[in-house]
Amino acid sequence: MDDSFHIEEGLCLARRLLIDINDLGLPCRHRGAGPDHAAISGRPDRLERHRRPHHREPDPPGAGQWPLQPGRLQERHRRHLEVALNAMLSAAQPHAFLGINGAGQVAVTQTRGNPFGHLILRGGAVPNYDSVAVAQAEAALAAAKLPVNIVVDCSHANSRKDHALQALVLKDVVHQVADGNRAIKGVMLESNLFEGNQKLGALQDLRYGVSITDACMGWDTTATALREAAVRLRSVPRARL
Repeated sequence: MDDSFHIEEGLCLARRLLIDINDLGLPCRHRGAGPDHAAISGRPDRLERHRRPHHREPDPPGAGQWPLQPGRLQERHRRHLEVALNAMLSAAQPHAFLGINGAGQVAVTQTRGNPFGHLILRGGAVPNYDSVAVAQAEAALAAAKLPVNIVVDCSHANSRKDHALQALVLKDVVHQVADGNRAIKGVMLESNLFEGNQKLGALQDLRYGVSITDACMGWDTTATALREAAVRLRSVPRARL
């Protein structure tokens, strides 16, 4: 935000943070915001250039961020899901396309495909983290012969864009897992050091640790929610997990 553009430093810091969190025993992954990002999000997943990086990634790409639509919008809902599934199918297949090699030269890039995708549920006109919506997504993945892997976004439309509701969404999802759901592989939370958000203005006026985009949970709320989830899941017999 200060126009320094220290991209390499930022990548190293982000990588160090992920390693430190994993060292605590909490599995996590990143979601970038460019064409080479780790989630083929709901808007660009129709575009091949957004799918290509996932043919060769060593980690599982998320696809679709499928919004469930109600009532008369059911046809639109089916189209959203179809687009997400097509993105996952595309990423799983071998491809050959023009890319950049290690020397910075234009070259034909060949990939083996990445079969380890997952579907992200983030809600739409209505939330879609409940057991019925999750069961519908499971059935669609199985019918497409895709891995039945689902990640629930506890923010965005699933929390009705109210950051204070994310912890309640997480509790519902954890309950589904504790109750025997095996398709849910993870969750997404929007969190920062302090809750809420702020407008991007003069740097000297910004509050440290407060989001300049979507409103976020604060550190204490996030830590409490994750600890409660861990306690709940540890109480479930391992045979059911």
